[in-house]
Amino acid sequence: MLAIRPPQPTKTGAGIQKSKSKSKKFTPNLLPCRVNYTARIPVAKRYWDPRAVPVGKEKEELTSYFRGRKFTGRKVAVPEGYRGFVGRVGEEVLPVAEEEVGDEEEDEEEKQVETKVMEELGVFDEIVVWGHEGVGDVGGEGVVRGVEEWIEWAGKVC
Repeated sequence: MLAIRPPQPTKTGAGIQKSKSKSKKFTPNLLPCRVNYTARIPVAKRYWDPRAVPVGKEKEELTSYFRGRKFTGRKVAVPEGYRGFVGRVGEEVLPVAEEEVGDEEEDEEEKQVETKVMEELGVFDEIVVWGHEGVGDVGGEGVVRGVEEWIEWAGKVC
């Protein structure tokens, strides 16, 4: 189980807390390849510089090159009523709240649910889905369709 912690205020040299009420804004890129690296890297414009290309009157595609391969992408908006969230799970665990003593015969395993804290790093309102030589799997059999189906299913359960 996870508990989400909003951005924390930062302390300045004078001990004054500066509020970070606005979360950092991100635009995640879903690439059709695997990059075996999970830490941050400085991204130079010469390595990743997507350019918008108009397609029709209202649509546009993005084009970029990664390791010499051409990628074509399309922006996909996060559905209304939802929020894209970038977070990091830390090692901090919330203390377990003590329940009433009346039900002592319950399984101990059911009572002990560990809740880790996830720190909010930023938010997003769209993602870019990329494909090799053509637009990514928007509406296809891939990740975007899975997200759309999950949102529909979650709306019916809640």
